[in-house]
Parts: sequence; C-alpha cells; structure tokens
Amino acid sequence: MLLLSFSSMLVFILLHFTNTHATIWDVKACYPQVNRTSVYIIFNKGQKKAIAASKDPRCFETTFKLGIAEKPRYIQLPHPMVYEAFVQNHYLQEMYVAKCQANCSTAHPELKKWVHWNMAVIHSKLYDNYDESFEIKPYGKNFIKFRANSKTTNVSFFLPMEMNTKSRIELLTTKKFWLDKTIKLKNMETSKIYSCSYLLKQSNPYHECSLRNDLEWKIELSSLSKLIKNIEEIKIFVGVTGSGTNSSQSLTFKKLAYLPTFSAFTNIGKIGIGEAEIYFKDSSKSFDISKIVLTKILTEEEYGCVSIHKTIPAKYSCKLQKSKNWLLKVISPEEHERNFDVEIIQDTLSSFMRNLQWNYVFPYGNTYIKYFNLKTYEKNEIMKLKFHFLDKFLRINEISLISNYSEYKFKTNVERKFQNYLVTEYTRITKEKILGNETNLSIKIDIIYSKTKAVKITCQHIKPVKSTKSIKLIKLMKSIKLIKLMKSIKIMKSMKPCPKRISGVPCKILTQFMTNKLD
Repeated sequence: MLLLSFSSMLVFILLHFTNTHATIWDVKACYPQVNRTSVYIIFNKGQKKAIAASKDPRCFETTFKLGIAEKPRYIQLPHPMVYEAFVQNHYLQEMYVAKCQANCSTAHPELKKWVHWNMAVIHSKLYDNYDESFEIKPYGKNFIKFRANSKTTNVSFFLPMEMNTKSRIELLTTKKFWLDKTIKLKNMETSKIYSCSYLLKQSNPYHECSLRNDLEWKIELSSLSKLIKNIEEIKIFVGVTGSGTNSSQSLTFKKLAYLPTFSAFTNIGKIGIGEAEIYFKDSSKSFDISKIVLTKILTEEEYGCVSIHKTIPAKYSCKLQKSKNWLLKVISPEEHERNFDVEIIQDTLSSFMRNLQWNYVFPYGNTYIKYFNLKTYEKNEIMKLKFHFLDKFLRINEISLISNYSEYKFKTNVERKFQNYLVTEYTRITKEKILGNETNLSIKIDIIYSKTKAVKITCQHIKPVKSTKSIKLIKLMKSIKLIKLMKSIKIMKSMKPCPKRISGVPCKILTQFMTNKLD
C-alpha cells in the first residue's frame, strides 16, 4: 500500500512538472531602436503586464502562463512605433512571431507559428567552449556553442512556415572557422534534410543548403591555375562511365570558399571504377584541372583521380579510383597554432590536402602530437610529402603516414632547397609493418585536455587486435615510465614486457599513475 501511494505521488509530481513547463511562455518584444525604458504588453487579449527593458535596451522580456490547451494568438504593445514580438515555449519546442508595421497603438497583430529546425555541425577538431554565429536573412542571427571534446554540435532555431517549401537556404557564415565543417539542416516538421556547401558569392563566403536525394553525387574539381581567382560560377560538361552505365550532362559549378575548388551536384547512378570526362563549353574560360573527386551523398563513398589527361583544349579525362584513407602523424615541439597545406607526391603525380591546422595538440613526452586525415586517389606509392606553411614555419621532429597495418616514415630532404623557406619537403625512408597476433592485448588510455576544465583520464581494456605494435607500445611505456610501475606490481618479473602483460595492469592503477604524472 505504501509503495502504491509513493508511485501515485511520483506520477502526480511528474505530471505537475510537465504541465507547469508546458504552460509557461517566454515573451520578447523588440523595437528597431531604443525609445523607452518600460512598456505595457497585452497578451492573448486577456493578460496585461508592464515590464522594463532587458539587457538589450531595444527589447523587453517577460513570461506569461496559459492554459494546457491554450496557444498564443495575439499580442499588443500600445505604442505607435513598429515592433516585432517572439513567444516561445522551450519545453514544447514551439515559437510564435508577430510583426506590427502600422497603427501599432491599437493593432492586435496575430502571432504566427514558426517551424522548428535543427542544424548539425560535424567537425574533426575537439574544441573548447566556443561561440559562433550564423544568420538566415531576414530572420535574424542565431548562435551556436561548440562544447569541449565533442565532434558533433547541434543547435535549434525557428523559421517561418513558408520556409517549408524552400529547396535552397542560404546561411551567412564567415571566417575560415567554417571551412572544414560538414553542415546539415533538418526541418523537424517535415523531416527534410538539407546538405550545405561553403561557397563564394561576390567574394563573400556563405553556406548554400539544398535538398539532396540519396542517389546524388557531389563532384569537385580542383585547380592550381591562377585563372580561377576571379571565377565564382562556371558551366562545365561532365561525363561519367562505369559499371555498365553512362552519364553526361551540363552542370553549373560554384567556387568553394577559401579553396581552389569548384563543386556541383548531380544524379549519375552507380559509378564503380570508371572514367570521368570534363569539357568546358566556353574554352576561353577553361583552366587546368589538378584533381577530380566524386562523393556519394548517401554513403559518402569517394572516387577520384589526379592523373588527368588533356586530350584537346578545354577537355580532360581520367580513370576514377576508390579513395584511400591515411593518417598523417606529426610530432613537434611547437605548441602554438600553425596552418599549412600538404602536397602528396606519388611518383610524378601530386595532390593537395589544404588548410590543415596544428592546434588542439596532445602532449607526447616533451613534445606534442597530432593526427590528420589524408586521402589519395591513385595507386602509385607515396614517395614524398611537401609541407606548404601558410604563415609561420612548424618545427617537426617526426612525420609518418599510416594505412592498412603499415607505417611509412619520412625525413627532411636537406638537399632540396626552396626559395620560400615556408616550403619543406620530406622523403620516405622506411616502411614498417604493424605486426601482431590474435592473442595480443592492450590498454587504451584517453587523456582529454581542456583550457577551461580539469584533465580527464579514461582507461579501458581493448579486445585483441591484429594491429598491436609491441615495439611501439614498449617505447610509449618507457616514455611515461610505466615499466617501473609494472615492476612494482610484479607483472614484468624477469621477462621482457609485451602487450599481453600490459593488460594485467589494472585501469585504476594506470589512471592514478597518469594523473600524478600530469599533475
């Protein structure tokens, strides 16, 4: 009986909590300019309240309580100046907006419901708390907060009902901060998803977000030519063959912001490993193409090429290859931010990965370490890497590329001198196989740093994997003096350390040890 009574009370409390939040509405009314220190608001023709100005002297904020089934309908500010009013319930994720543009002393403008949207931003860097803004004209500016140690950030906002019919939406976003971000908009009412590209229009960067179906592909054409500097949009004929299919059509390519690359979207079906053909309709506007990349919207699978043949003026062709992913490992004593491009040289072919940033790095002994994602589109061996530093030189202790259980080490080519000291070439010297067997075990230690928060250390046992590198792991152990620790808990005894024995170290001990070392 007592348990039943407690359950009933809990249900009552939850219902009361829900009903309370569902009936509280935040009201914000703004004038185009500062004109008074207080204002009188009439809400739904029944409730009245006098309020003072908020932090923004042009705006006035308060709350009203409505019945469970009651919705905002009318608002009035008995003052002759034009105004805009926003009424929002955060619990219900609903917003209503009214604008008064004439006879505002007596008018009762109707509150119209706006639609809930979500913007998801996927990024490769782990940011500390960081605020940025975006704007959808003429509906005002929104702010998005990037949380520390998160690679996906979401923000909710509202747009008028008529935006439901739009197939294209422009986001005003500035700065290179947005360059490497993947942005998607979702209409929470219709569930439609918009994919965004960072473009240039009249030399101003912005995100163009469009409805895309799962069968579409994104085509990107990169160039090293200076002729593209003043081109923002160009029509190009594109033909793609592969897996028994042929597709050819005229497309409008738009220049990406801050990059020497043009982008367009099209339906070309299944590509497989086929060929791409690029033909400029107007040969006077043609430019040399250094890289072609095709990405499927649904699966994000990529095909591309850098071995491009120029058959006749303004016509290019190449054989498409499935992309190959690499991890670029860089170790440096430098702790300050640096920006650079990496040129990947495969025999006589070269391609660029642009706008890489040396920031948010992790301590590695007395130096720092960071990994970057690179892609190649040719089968030729990578023999050289060329770093093009954009502002200041980065001192580098060690560079290697990792892919398919192999690590390729590079050294500075001291014999190769460039007039520009901001360009450094590295030549491949060794290729090491990452060997192991099914019985090897290891421990994963994650150390997460934040400028505003304390260090967070997590430790977990990893299941057996083939890619465990005994020699590398022992080297890492020495760098953090784990061998001494393991001797003290009688794990190593008289035998050489190996990953299997490392798994015997309790995570609790490792975490405490690392915490003391970091302190």
